[in-house]
Amino acid sequence: MRCYAAQLRARVTKICREGRYFLLVFALGILVRSIPNLITQFPTGYDTVYYATQILDWRNSLADPNIVFQTPLHLLILGPIYGITGLDPFTILKVAQPLLYGLLSIAFYYASRRLLNWEPKQAFLATIIFSLQTTTLRISFDLLRNELGLVLLLFILPTFKNFKKRQVMFTLLSTLVILSHQTTSIILFIIIVYYLFTYIRKGEYCEARRLLLYSLPAALLFGAVIVNTVGLLNIPFTPAPSIFTNIISIPEKNNIFFNYLAGEDFVNYNQSYINLLTDVLSLYLASFILILPLVVKGTRSLKEKSIGVWTGFCAFGAFMCLITPSFAILLWHRWMQLLIVPYAFYATNGIYMISRNWKTRISRKKLVIMTCTIYAIVAILYMTTPYTNPISPYAAISPSSKYSPTTMLRNTVPIEDTPDVKQALLWLNQNMGNDTCLLTRDAFLNWAKLYLDKGNTIIYYRFKDVSAGLKLAETFNYSRIYWIWWAENGVGLSRYGQSVPNDFLPIYTTGNIVVYKHA
Repeated sequence: MRCYAAQLRARVTKICREGRYFLLVFALGILVRSIPNLITQFPTGYDTVYYATQILDWRNSLADPNIVFQTPLHLLILGPIYGITGLDPFTILKVAQPLLYGLLSIAFYYASRRLLNWEPKQAFLATIIFSLQTTTLRISFDLLRNELGLVLLLFILPTFKNFKKRQVMFTLLSTLVILSHQTTSIILFIIIVYYLFTYIRKGEYCEARRLLLYSLPAALLFGAVIVNTVGLLNIPFTPAPSIFTNIISIPEKNNIFFNYLAGEDFVNYNQSYINLLTDVLSLYLASFILILPLVVKGTRSLKEKSIGVWTGFCAFGAFMCLITPSFAILLWHRWMQLLIVPYAFYATNGIYMISRNWKTRISRKKLVIMTCTIYAIVAILYMTTPYTNPISPYAAISPSSKYSPTTMLRNTVPIEDTPDVKQALLWLNQNMGNDTCLLTRDAFLNWAKLYLDKGNTIIYYRFKDVSAGLKLAETFNYSRIYWIWWAENGVGLSRYGQSVPNDFLPIYTTGNIVVYKHA
């Protein structure tokens, strides 16, 4: 009896100690990610405005059976919250962002403990390093679906080490990953394929069959997602009338592989390989320059295969565009950003390796304090400095800011321009009619959906020059064509390379935002 009581006390003590660390990393994640949200009353994040429109229209979206192929897990969570509480979507998102970052910190800590078998202190240090990286913060800035997928994927990784006991958990989480985001889904299946070939190579056919069987639900769903993405699967459905204004859009190309030198990407490389090379290298340096020395040191002795597979595939996705620029994986910068997960593991291992080397004559405590202080200072500057005078690696190393914001105090427009965008759209409500339309690029599309009256028409020209939108609008013979943009030589020219054409005349100005009318 005494032996049993001692074992019970030991187990309770262990659970309490472990729970303390889980609470600490959760609180750390919430605290860090709350900083930019508390500084400004306006939403932060490029895609945050898009998520707000999704939340407002969640009932119509979830009524469409094709939504299951379009990574709807975030909407299944946020939509009902809006339906029950009636809170403003931006308020919901402001609360959801820090909470999700806290969950990401927990997931990273869990993977450090269960996948790498690190002691709580080492796993805690790894989580601090991970949470303070500007690349991690950039993902949390607005890539909520990607972040949610990372949370689930990090919980899945340890299941590969004891698959027999975690099969049901694996099936459930892997299916949720597919419902979260495409990039994390691809990483998951690359790791699954690696383990399948490893089992087959070792002659462990029962293990291979078991992994294949329990991966089947996620694999079937992922296959349907891919087929739907390329336009080969669409369930017939009559949607309810939209709650937003009418949108006429330039067709979108849905391809898994992309020609980066065709001049049609989100960022136009002007058909120049040198421009593409400069962008790739600048983003890599801006994202990892402060962590890279530790990564190089820690890679040598960290031999966990799933981490290595993650690193190898994301590096392939990031740099394939330099090897075969005319036919490479879409969104190279997204794959590069996902390298931060294995890099944080390697960097933590690097700190422990350096501290074990007597030649360095530096204690682990001093090295940890020095490293975390540097990361914390850079992270705080990244989250708090204004768009007009940003201090971050993305601001210092050009042209990396094409892919990551120079500061987290912005959304699709600088924070200081946000009220003026709303004011300009409210002015348009008073001046647009049935025979008019508004030309919008991606930066203004979702703002227009939120604030433009339903009876108006938007011409969405995606990431192209405004001339492409004008050409589309003229095919419908609108008597008046408006365009919302920045003042000449403002943000529109510096960020997007879009100057104001001579045939667009300013008719309403509020702050830095101007409504133009086509002459």
